[in-house]
Amino acid sequence: MRSLGSADGHIIHHRTRCAMKLSLEEALTDVWRQALVENANVVELGTERFPVRRTSKRRLRQVDFVFDGNEIRGLEQNRKRNHGGHKWHGLAGR
Repeated sequence: MRSLGSADGHIIHHRTRCAMKLSLEEALTDVWRQALVENANVVELGTERFPVRRTSKRRLRQVDFVFDGNEIRGLEQNRKRNHGGHKWHGLAGR
């Protein structure tokens, strides 16, 4: 399934995928896109909505969401720190 290049195409693509059961990869991609690319205040996965919060110390974005009964936390990487060569430390289970 591919989305169209326009904003309307994105909405159609998103709604179509929400009607089907998302894979973990699709859910993680949706959370990343909405929270970090689109700077959304709330992430929507299917019919569920999860707030995007900021950590108190470094003001990094984080999203706690549920996928397939499991609680997952998506956490923005601190680009100012060296992570041993890893480019993405974003999503870690609670």
